[in-house]
Amino acid sequence: MAKQSKMASASMRDGKTGIIIGPAGSKRTRTVTTKLGNVTVSAQKPSAALVKDNVKRSSQALERAAARIVRGGVAIPQRKNVPLYSVDEDNPKIVIRKLNGQVSRGQLVDGKFQEFA
Repeated sequence: MAKQSKMASASMRDGKTGIIIGPAGSKRTRTVTTKLGNVTVSAQKPSAALVKDNVKRSSQALERAAARIVRGGVAIPQRKNVPLYSVDEDNPKIVIRKLNGQVSRGQLVDGKFQEFA
């Protein structure tokens, strides 16, 4: 394989065949090259305005997603005659059972819920 010249364009080169994937321009511009294993990616360096715009857009996307990301837990729909169990936040030895609108506290003994008297 012949030695490849550096082309100043947004392009990707296949390491084995030397094929350029993407537009190849003749203008000389600043490029950034990144190697990931056997793959080398060369691309035109983005302008400061493009970087600033992308930072603004990603910040807006994070703000939209933040409310959903920080909300903990999983929502489980309550069904009739199906108990939902959770652990008391203050005492992990206590199990809370919600069944048909009633809340009971107790513990699991041999895999069965025993309500405190």
